[in-house]
Formats: sequence, C-alpha cells, structure tokens
Amino acid sequence: MGAKVALDTPVFIYFFERRSRHAPRCLELLAEVERGTRDAATSALCCAETLVRPLALQDEPTVRQYLEWFRHFPHLKVRSVDLEIALLTAELRAEFKLKAVDAVVGATAIAEGCSRLVTNDGDLRVLEDRGITVEVLGAPT
Repeated sequence: MGAKVALDTPVFIYFFERRSRHAPRCLELLAEVERGTRDAATSALCCAETLVRPLALQDEPTVRQYLEWFRHFPHLKVRSVDLEIALLTAELRAEFKLKAVDAVVGATAIAEGCSRLVTNDGDLRVLEDRGITVEVLGAPT
C-alpha cells in the first residue's frame, strides 16, 4: 500500500463537481484510495466545507449523498477535531501563522501519520518543515 495521504477540501469539491481542470487528478487519487492502494485521511472540517455549496443551494439530496459518501468511502478516515488535533493546530498556527482552517488540515495530516498532503493552498507548503510532502494542485512539480 502506498504512503498515507491527507486530503484537503478542494480534492473533494473538484471530485464531486468535476468542473475544475484539477478534477482528473482528484478522480485518479480517490480511485487509488477506493481500490485500497493508498490510505487517506481528512478532517471533518473539510467535509463541512464541502457541504457549504449544496446547503446554500438548499440541495438536500446532494447533502445526503455527500454525507453518505464521506461515511462509507473505503480507506478514507474522517478525523474529528479532538484535543490532539486542537493542540497540533495551535502549534502550527503559532509556528507558521497559518489560518485556523489550514492549521486543522495540517494537524490532521500529522496526527494521522500522512506523508503527503494534497491541496490547492500554497500556504500549506510550510508543512514540509514537518516532513509532509505538499502537492499543490496545478502548481509546477
């Protein structure tokens, strides 16, 4: 099995909406997770962010579909913000001046032992100082 990967909100939005030029990469990545060739983790906060648009549109069927997907997608752990995540979040905010949401994503990656993080937020590259390879969707490799 490949190295465990942390997934930020955009991965899910691009996957579900399939309109972004990054959708193919997200589809490929989540297919690896679904097949079990790679484990993944995300924060429950990323799930919340993914639900904002369908809720704003009052699209209850889509909200239910997304929730079921997050509950049952194989090899994806959705991690709640517990005291371990809270402490790591505070450490990352203090050390790197990250926004709270970004720090939660980083804290989740660290707590779950992820070696990679896929995002579209270049600010999270500071996590490379913590040993996490950060793939910014659309950035030159």
